[in-house]
Amino acid sequence: MTFDELTHEEAEQAASVREVLAASPDFRSFAVFDEPLDCIRVGWRDCSVTEIRVNDLLTVLEANYPTLEGASEIVGFAIKGVAHICESHNIPAAAPWHLADFLDAVLNGSTPREQVIVKNVVQPQVQKRNLDRIEKIAA
Repeated sequence: MTFDELTHEEAEQAASVREVLAASPDFRSFAVFDEPLDCIRVGWRDCSVTEIRVNDLLTVLEANYPTLEGASEIVGFAIKGVAHICESHNIPAAAPWHLADFLDAVLNGSTPREQVIVKNVVQPQVQKRNLDRIEKIAA
């Protein structure tokens, strides 16, 4: 069913749900290292998401209720296998981490489709929100 096929009442309910699920003014974009799961999690909108695996390292988070009906809206991503990336790309485990280093690692050896996702969706959002620093959170 598309938005155009909804009754007036259903459309009003859908609009109410979108309004409630819109980003909270208190929400702060983040880039954190989740040590127990060995992944970096990045998010810029607080909402219900579906995780879409792009490749072995990258998973994008797509909003279940995008701000524009029918549009795909990426609201975050996760980079998995951080210990392996650090080892294979000579990123010191103890140093302050920069997201750009890990995105470069994701781009290294990725397919053209995966490169488009990183270069046209992920990197612009990271730059727009100044998310280069990764916070390390403890278990």
